[in-house]
Amino acid sequence: MYQDDAPLWDEDKDLLNAGDTARHLAGILSDMTGPESLVIGLNGPWGAGKTTVAQFVINHMTPQPQGSADGPKTVVFNPWLFSGRGSLLHDFFSQIQSALGHHELAWRRVVRDLVKYALVFAAKSELPHAGLPEESAQIWRTKESVARLLRDCGRRIVVFIDDIDRLTPEEARTVFWLVKSVANLPCVYYVLIYDREVVSELIDESQPTRGYAYLARIVQLAVDLETPDRDVIWKAFAGYIADQAGFRAVRGELEDLWKEALGQLVPTLRHAKRVANAVQAVLKIRGGQLGGKLLASEALRILKPVLYDYIDRNPGAFLGNDALSLPYRDLGVDSSEEASVNALLGIVQPCGPNGGISTDARTA
Repeated sequence: MYQDDAPLWDEDKDLLNAGDTARHLAGILSDMTGPESLVIGLNGPWGAGKTTVAQFVINHMTPQPQGSADGPKTVVFNPWLFSGRGSLLHDFFSQIQSALGHHELAWRRVVRDLVKYALVFAAKSELPHAGLPEESAQIWRTKESVARLLRDCGRRIVVFIDDIDRLTPEEARTVFWLVKSVANLPCVYYVLIYDREVVSELIDESQPTRGYAYLARIVQLAVDLETPDRDVIWKAFAGYIADQAGFRAVRGELEDLWKEALGQLVPTLRHAKRVANAVQAVLKIRGGQLGGKLLASEALRILKPVLYDYIDRNPGAFLGNDALSLPYRDLGVDSSEEASVNALLGIVQPCGPNGGISTDARTA
């Protein structure tokens, strides 16, 4: 069975204890009763399950049908769906309005003015370092009208902003400018979801350390998702391919391969799903049975595509000891991964007299 890549909604399918983190965050946000704003940063690499954790948080914060508490209203804002500051600002405040549910006319009027003045002053300043200029009494009065409306309505709002690390540098700066300078409003709390390393480079491409420092000024509570245990990833991966022909006969061989080499290259469930899907597709198309060569070959193809393509184009580089002198740094292989890659190459190397990764390796 092929594995989809969608975030989880059902905690019963949670293999990484994401529910524990989600319950903790939901408790923090639900307990916030004062007018102050709070920004939480949910950090993790690609495939670590950030969106799943965020969805679990929303599940825990959404009152059950018979629940008595009127908890915070949740808003999921996807900035990559919009182009330009004006579109982003208008949609952001429109979603806040829908969460409020009343005071619509007053809300529209003050938000229209706030967006107008924010855009004027954003055009005069260099993002993301400048906030709203203090000399503008008009914009501060307009922003205070929005703040007063939020305090009077008595609603707490939690805004989830996901996939910030997928944005362009300018878009990412705009999102942080929005949170830091325009929408730092009472009773509005934020959960920003991103890969900190990627976002820091987006904020300041010339000097990422400045990006880290800028994030630290915005985020009051930084939550880092833990790296999943390799044994957990292996058990999940084995489950993904358990119905493939020959799996039982080679399970021990594959587990040894995982422990010695492959586990280092498969840090998340998303990576494991991609490799498992590739293995199943090759077996479906070409036939044959599951084996170590097939798994090693497909893992290299999916996880290290630049290296894989280089070897296919330069088969002589894959003969004998020359494989150990491949220009790994230029082929997308970190120094910490070299031993694992060498081990996989050693498994698929005896595939053909001219080198390269032959068809046989993909079906053996």
